[in-house]
Amino acid sequence: MKLRGNLQAPQLLADLTASGLQWQALRINRVKIDGDVRSTDQIQGQLAVRVEQLKQDALEVSLLTLDAKGSEKQHQLQLKIDGKPVSGQLALQGSFDRQQQRWRGNLNNTRFDTPVGEWRLTRAIALDYLNAEQKISVGPHCWQNPNAELCVPKTIEAGQSGQASVVLNRFDLAMIKPFLGPETALSGVFTGRADVSWKPAARCRRRKSRSPATASRWCSRCRATRCRSPSIRWPSTPA
Repeated sequence: MKLRGNLQAPQLLADLTASGLQWQALRINRVKIDGDVRSTDQIQGQLAVRVEQLKQDALEVSLLTLDAKGSEKQHQLQLKIDGKPVSGQLALQGSFDRQQQRWRGNLNNTRFDTPVGEWRLTRAIALDYLNAEQKISVGPHCWQNPNAELCVPKTIEAGQSGQASVVLNRFDLAMIKPFLGPETALSGVFTGRADVSWKPAARCRRRKSRSPATASRWCSRCRATRCRSPSIRWPSTPA
């Protein structure tokens, strides 16, 4: 690792390699980091990280690569994972306005292979983060699987207060068969919706509607709040 330049325009060069890393149950065969970061009127540069043969309990990653490059005003990041039980990739592009302390970007070209099949992003996710307000907006998007679809139909506003809606369409219960014992069998298709809102020092409020034949109760916790048992609204069933 080398530091060049002066106080007004420093430059950091990194060329690091480590092998045989181990910490508790985590083992990594090899890690390589290459970087060139400069700071003038704005931070810019590039960074490449390569991780080979990572293993922790049931997680095995044969190769993980992360590549980031650009400047504050225009940058991009690509992540690729080849492993089990999860592998996949994502691409992130963004721009940071130092004066407004605001970052805008989008997440696209994203997919993950999981034990229940591939989940693929069907459209780019628009992201907007305001540092002064500690608030992030996540645009509408959908994740598609051969046996299900998970959608966020409207923008999520997440901060000290916020709201979110999630819609789960045609979830085939056969997807969870790998997690059940050989004597357990499930069949059916699940469809439901959850609306969540939260405020500082307040309880979560949730409304859910789902198919009566496959309804189940659940409660997710909001940070720094306590949850109430959700109220379930049954959709009208044709006679």
